[in-house]
Amino acid sequence: MVSPDARGDAALRFETAAESDIVIVLPMTALAELEAMLARASLEQAKTQPKQ
Repeated sequence: MVSPDARGDAALRFETAAESDIVIVLPMTALAELEAMLARASLEQAKTQPKQ
């Protein structure tokens, strides 16, 4: 679950099987950088996958 607040930080919550949730709080700028990095990684991975 990702809950961004345009006025401040973004909280990312990961629910685990052991019911020990992990919460990461990032400034919005860091979240934007993370999204860009994931998009670039996805594009690179797509280059190595066979077309279906």
